[in-house]
Amino acid sequence: MIIIGAGNLGKHVIDQLEQDDYQGELLFFDENLRAKTIYNKYLVISSNIRVGRIN
Repeated sequence: MIIIGAGNLGKHVIDQLEQDDYQGELLFFDENLRAKTIYNKYLVISSNIRVGRIN
């Protein structure tokens, strides 16, 4: 699952998915965030070219 936006709302979505024991892959897309990961666990992609390469 790709979560658009790595700000506060995106983090709340991750928290809820973890509580619901979501087992799929999770990553963020955010063009404005410089961090490479959220919670040192979830990848943050900042380029739509990289998103196009995800399988």
